[in-house]
Amino acid sequence: MGRTIRFVANDQLFSIATKATGKQSVVIFFITFLFDIIQNLVTEKPHHSRDAFHLLCNLLRYSSQVKIQLPKSEQLLLVEIDWLRQAKVTLKSCSHNSMYNSIADECAS
Repeated sequence: MGRTIRFVANDQLFSIATKATGKQSVVIFFITFLFDIIQNLVTEKPHHSRDAFHLLCNLLRYSSQVKIQLPKSEQLLLVEIDWLRQAKVTLKSCSHNSMYNSIADECAS
């Protein structure tokens, strides 16, 4: 049940970011906000960051499809790569390999 609630919340936040106002600035705000949130989640609690990371990946995919220019996109990409490396190390050390694989697969799909 908890997973279902998180899935619906994720879907609702995506809809709010992409359809509520129709403004690119809202999508950019959500992406920037998620980068800030995930930066702490991945380093402190990587096993809880999956849902936020999934939403971020969906918003990044959407922004690419509709050609939204992100400020400092190269810097954001480097931060995301660093998170994935940190999550991989942390999760492997905690024997949560399947969880890391599911997080990494979110952006690959």
